[in-house]
Amino acid sequence: MSCNIRNEKILLIVLAIVCTEDLQGQTEFGLKVGVNSPSYNYGDSKASSEAESIRSFNLAGYLDAFISQGIYLHPEVSIQGKVAKIVKYAELEGGEVIQRVNWLDFAFNLLSKMPVGNLGEFFGGGGPYMGLL
Repeated sequence: MSCNIRNEKILLIVLAIVCTEDLQGQTEFGLKVGVNSPSYNYGDSKASSEAESIRSFNLAGYLDAFISQGIYLHPEVSIQGKVAKIVKYAELEGGEVIQRVNWLDFAFNLLSKMPVGNLGEFFGGGGPYMGLL
């Protein structure tokens, strides 16, 4: 009986290696890095305010996993910093406040990629998105 379990483990390991080798040519990992320049506007019935944007960053990691001809699964995780300086607010009496907000975003998209001659690929897609503050 232990021989069968050992053979099953070896078979699973070999199957995992073969499948992984097959998927490596069809799977793409990547990083995206960028700069944010957010626009803020606060206001309510009692007071209004103005904010100046302060540049911040974003960093994302993604995976493009081949599903079928021209269809890919594209999960992505990103962190984005958004910063603004509130320069006019009735309750501040001329003071300034800097607001820093970091977002952790999760996107789970289905992409369609179509070749466009020698120019590259045209792609579109969509899916659910969730952001945490």
